[in-house]
Amino acid sequence: MGKELEHTGSSRRDFLKKSAVVGAAAWSVPAIVSLPGGRAWAAQYPVCNCDADAFALSVSILGATPLVFGQPPGCVLPLGPISAANVTVTAEVLCGNVSSSVDGSCSADSGVVQTLTIVVADTNPLLPPLLTVDAKVLNSQVSASCNPCATTGDSSITQLKINNIAVNVNSLTCNNNVLSLGIVKFDEQTCSGDTLSVNALHVGFPSIASPSIVDVIVAHSEAGATNCGCTPCGTA
Repeated sequence: MGKELEHTGSSRRDFLKKSAVVGAAAWSVPAIVSLPGGRAWAAQYPVCNCDADAFALSVSILGATPLVFGQPPGCVLPLGPISAANVTVTAEVLCGNVSSSVDGSCSADSGVVQTLTIVVADTNPLLPPLLTVDAKVLNSQVSASCNPCATTGDSSITQLKINNIAVNVNSLTCNNNVLSLGIVKFDEQTCSGDTLSVNALHVGFPSIASPSIVDVIVAHSEAGATNCGCTPCGTA
């Protein structure tokens, strides 16, 4: 009787051991469940790269390759005058910071452009300038995240004058087109794919939308998380 019980107990132990081994083997291979269209469940959770970039000032004159200043990390650059043809640009730049990550969050800070002056002179030196832009303390910031999926951005300017006329920069909307001329925009926000870009100020003469004598972007920041869509003005 004792030997029978012992034999029975051994059989049960062997069965449990074998079951445990089989179970471990079964759990060691993740199940790939096919979804309609032939997609696997794993495709629903791609790696999310969150990337950011920034610069303080970009200047292009007569269609030349832009000169970019003030890319973080930190720097202090009194610039100017940058001159070509009848265009002169001067600025003082304090640089910001950027951070990127995988499956996390990222952010960009353009830093601060303390002062900016743009002058487009008339070809006749006896006539007043075609365009003058004076601005102080310009900054932009953008942040993005993978979970929750979101992208936001904003910018600020403490003072802006166009041809010596003060412009109200206390607007709650983005993409402000001064006098609707397409020459000066502030708080310019655009999306390209998953990336939101913000420019505190964008000046193009005779127009931003066409080849310009001068094209200046001030306090630029951008950030985006792959597989996350955004729309202008930072709304995810």
